[in-house]
Amino acid sequence: MTSTISEQVKTELAEAQKHMREALSFAARTESPFLIKHISQMVFDIEHIQEVDDILNTVSLEDLSKINGKDL
Repeated sequence: MTSTISEQVKTELAEAQKHMREALSFAARTESPFLIKHISQMVFDIEHIQEVDDILNTVSLEDLSKINGKDL
């Protein structure tokens, strides 16, 4: 079974990423390196959710085609 991230979730992730980037911008001026590192990690994780989902869907499609003996 393959599925992609819905448009609503994509929109919310984009908004979350925007807010985290703004928080990072403010944190870079006044906060500890520990906090900056973890906010940066959250931005990275949000950014790559869609990418990893696309990769997993591609791999799933390839696996299905091998099982069925067909190339997609």
